[in-house]
Amino acid sequence: MISRFAITTTAFLVASTLASAFIPLQNNNHNRVSTTRTFMNPPESEKINRLVEFLNLEPLADTETRKERKERDQALEERFAAYGDELWNLRTDMEKLSSELMETMKRGASLSAHDEIRNVLYELEKRDPELVYRVELEEMKQAERDGRIEDVKRHREAAAAARSCLPQFNLEGLWVGKYGEHGYEMINVTFVDDIMVAYKVTGDKNVPR
Repeated sequence: MISRFAITTTAFLVASTLASAFIPLQNNNHNRVSTTRTFMNPPESEKINRLVEFLNLEPLADTETRKERKERDQALEERFAAYGDELWNLRTDMEKLSSELMETMKRGASLSAHDEIRNVLYELEKRDPELVYRVELEEMKQAERDGRIEDVKRHREAAAAARSCLPQFNLEGLWVGKYGEHGYEMINVTFVDDIMVAYKVTGDKNVPR
């Protein structure tokens, strides 16, 4: 059962490397620019002036599009386990239930006992975004082979929803990093299916574009 939770190794390793080496400049998924770092340290007076500019600002009203996106994100947060302790604890519980199910089958327990464990396990599996993503992709491919157009659309949407909760697939955008004397470099990260593609936007004599 562990193999069902295997994360795409290449994407995960590259994602980890990028996360430690680069600073997100712009994230296409959320349309926002990070201001956590600047290319220079302004004088103290300029810092104060900048701070004053942002005092007493009225909050901007949410557009309908933004409201819908926030509602959708909130629904996904409630549906799937968060990446980290919550997800690992969920998978531990699933592993225990799988072992318990195997034991009941070996003992020749009643079908009702099997069904009870299966139902609990099924509900937990629906909260694992990695598992749901893989299952929905397989269901989508099967629907395509069978010519079931509506089912293809339904499974594609379900797969996309689960995929949006997987951190290794949420690195798309423009990233900037500093490499000592080489200064700042930028790369643009995109995905082709589950394959990460990173192109250098800037270059130097050692590593050109």
